[in-house]
Amino acid sequence: MLYSFQMKDKKLTFKVEYEDGWYSASCLEAFIVTQGRTFKSLENNIREAVECHFSEELETKKFKPIISINYALPVYA
Repeated sequence: MLYSFQMKDKKLTFKVEYEDGWYSASCLEAFIVTQGRTFKSLENNIREAVECHFSEELETKKFKPIISINYALPVYA
């Protein structure tokens, strides 16, 4: 599952995996990693991690995050 996050001229894509009752997300473009028990908590943790990683850019209003989610569902035969 990929979780895309677009910031002005910068797009961040998160690879999302589920294992042992936890969702984990790692950014493909920046060193950002987080996790959550539920997908909703993972979304909140991704926002918080991005805000922490880009705190200076956000304070100077160089960009504002826009979030979109792409789901990849497995097909079972």
